[in-house]
Amino acid sequence: MSNKLMPQEQYEKLVEECLCAIKTNHIVFKNYIPAFVGVSRSTLHKFGILYDERILTALKDLRILVKLNSIQKWVKSDNATLNIAAFRLMATPEELEKLTLNHQKNTGAIEHDHRHEHTVSFSDLMAECRRIRHETRKQ
Repeated sequence: MSNKLMPQEQYEKLVEECLCAIKTNHIVFKNYIPAFVGVSRSTLHKFGILYDERILTALKDLRILVKLNSIQKWVKSDNATLNIAAFRLMATPEELEKLTLNHQKNTGAIEHDHRHEHTVSFSDLMAECRRIRHETRKQ
């Protein structure tokens, strides 16, 4: 895809420079390309180089590779938080439902939740704990 204002040879050379910069510097955002090729962003934009399918594909492929590497590191990590994050990315909806503690299924029916009929507020619970602690100290 060449622009009328830029000769095809020059266009192809700039595209190749951009592709080389993407691969060697692990660029994943097209706005970072100008810093590595020595051409202004407006020039690359004006001639459509930043929107060339080869550039967009190279950026997308590198992003996928970075994501895969990150997920592999998370799976192999000793950090449980990273393990769970990786699992969440790969989990089926049923597995995610089992992982999520506050998951609520909407059936459309209004049901009374009997679990909350005998609940105690946190402040009442803390007061009861203080009372028990005070009685224990007296003994």
